[in-house]
Amino acid sequence: MVAHTVTPLFGGGSSIAYRLPQATRLAAQAELTSIFRTITPLGRAITIVDNLLNIANSMRMANKTVDDLKKESKPLDTPSETDMYDRDGGVSQANKDFDDLVVPGTDKPIAGGRYGKTPDGKTINVRDHSSNNRVKGGYSGDPTLEIYNPKKREAETKFRYPR
Repeated sequence: MVAHTVTPLFGGGSSIAYRLPQATRLAAQAELTSIFRTITPLGRAITIVDNLLNIANSMRMANKTVDDLKKESKPLDTPSETDMYDRDGGVSQANKDFDDLVVPGTDKPIAGGRYGKTPDGKTINVRDHSSNNRVKGGYSGDPTLEIYNPKKREAETKFRYPR
């Protein structure tokens, strides 16, 4: 419970002190904000700008496609079913490529990196090191960008960024 004092808006009169639960106070505050945004010209302008920014953010798409990255990368010959590619630039390029592919607002932090969604609904992650223990080819521990097939739940494409 929080104590509040209310002073009449118009005319004289004395103040009234009362106690309200925090949830009630927050609900009243939200209602006042809603009224402000719908009644006053400034409030309507703020609401319009806020809505336009939300629309613009939701429509913003990724800058590149996985196919674009494949064209810019060196394919690796591996026995795995996963398409593997080599790219220059280390961890900073891996993060830039992730940012170019991920749908804004879908990325979340994970241990050692981030994951998110591509515009076609695939899961993508970037990690600052690989869990691959193969030393052959020098890929052990390199930064990695992986794109997962949502139906198979396994990586269909991996980009390695040797240091």
